[in-house]
Amino acid sequence: MIMSRISRFRWNLRYAFVWRKPLLIYYLTKRMVEIMLFKKRRLRYVDFALDFTCNQSCQHCFAKAYDRQYELGRDHLSKFDYERISREAIALGAVSFSIQGGEPFAMMKDTVKVMSSLPKNRCLISIKSNGSLITVEKLRLLASLGLDIVTISLDSGFPEEHDEFRGHKLAWQKALEGIKFCKQENIKVMLACTIGSQNIRSKGFLRLIELSSELGVLLLLIYAAPTGKWQGQTECLLKEADFSLIKELLNKYKHLRTDFDANWFKKGCGALKEIIYISQYGDVMPCPFIPISFGNLFRDSLLTVWEKSNDAPFFSKYSSTCLIGEDQDFIKKYSQAIKSAKRLPISWEDFLQTL
Repeated sequence: MIMSRISRFRWNLRYAFVWRKPLLIYYLTKRMVEIMLFKKRRLRYVDFALDFTCNQSCQHCFAKAYDRQYELGRDHLSKFDYERISREAIALGAVSFSIQGGEPFAMMKDTVKVMSSLPKNRCLISIKSNGSLITVEKLRLLASLGLDIVTISLDSGFPEEHDEFRGHKLAWQKALEGIKFCKQENIKVMLACTIGSQNIRSKGFLRLIELSSELGVLLLLIYAAPTGKWQGQTECLLKEADFSLIKELLNKYKHLRTDFDANWFKKGCGALKEIIYISQYGDVMPCPFIPISFGNLFRDSLLTVWEKSNDAPFFSKYSSTCLIGEDQDFIKKYSQAIKSAKRLPISWEDFLQTL
């Protein structure tokens, strides 16, 4: 048991502590002391969405589905806005910033805009990507702006299964090339896989676990959710027996992680407590898979929006289950609210009326 914990800690240390960024290590340590000794509430992670542009067409994509429902013609956040928001987030405790889309490597101008607005020496910076458009030249540019980690989505350890899910030939091969380029440039890599009832016991998923171990990288397990292109499709959800299997896999393979494993200390869903997702239009949401806006950063401060979640039903406490992938009560109420929504994201106030 002790050796198992040491092994998991070593994996965490390898990704969280970037030794070339001593300021980041200082603030990580400071935040942990503030939480442990002084019981302060601290933000940890900010997820910036760039746009919905992408070169692939995944079966579960939330971005392409949202693209059809977000109001067109809205103002996008500027570099000045990102600088202001990052300052506000850091004041609330944030030490980690992530950029996603769509596909960030298909939107290099926007990716550079966001990354150049972040204080690169005091925060952990990551990008979520399908891996197919990664080049050495792009990586070197982003590394100069502070890039630490690239999280690459792989849906199977078998190329043909991944390509079919992504709707793009050679997607698997391109993703593996992207991993190679990241390693070559000393940028850390994580893999991410959405798991649901359709693949949790598949040979492709088991092969992916083996592949991530062979590559020496963490594999993040993302629970399938009835949102995006899977809106209302509850058959994709994991079953009770599946969660028992996931627990066994987490105990057996020390390089597997879920979002619950990244919290400061408390176990459970960190949405709106430690994690926030910010759209290109300034909407603040719990996570990419829950398009419910608690406020907009063109008119509200991040502190004002964050404090709104203090007593919010479902979000005020660390839920022991993934709200959108596991909590049947939330999923039912969310589905009802989304079904009647004229556009996304819906406001928290409108969502409350369905409770």
